Amino acid sequence: MDVGCGDGTISVELDNNFTVIASDRSVNALKHFKIKRVCNSADSLSIKSNSVDLVFSSEMIEHLPDNIFLSAIEEFKRVSKNIFFDFSK
Repeated sequence: MDVGCGDGTISVELDNNFTVIASDRSVNALKHFKIKRVCNSADSLSIKSNSVDLVFSSEMIEHLPDNIFLSAIEEFKRVSKNIFFDFSK
């Protein structure tokens, strides 16, 4: 899952070798490509718990305010079925 995918450049390229769900809160951004996509905010993902192998976010998450950043990380952990690496420890 690519959260904050923007125009989908990375999502579409990854979809050549993997099954990708592109996620962005902008409906307009999601209109530019045809792979599986969902419109939602990083801190409120409309994906079932433990349903994706990996959550990826590039050039988006570092711009979030602290409270939304922390909520987004919790959402990433919730939807990911693999081990979440906590680099803060």
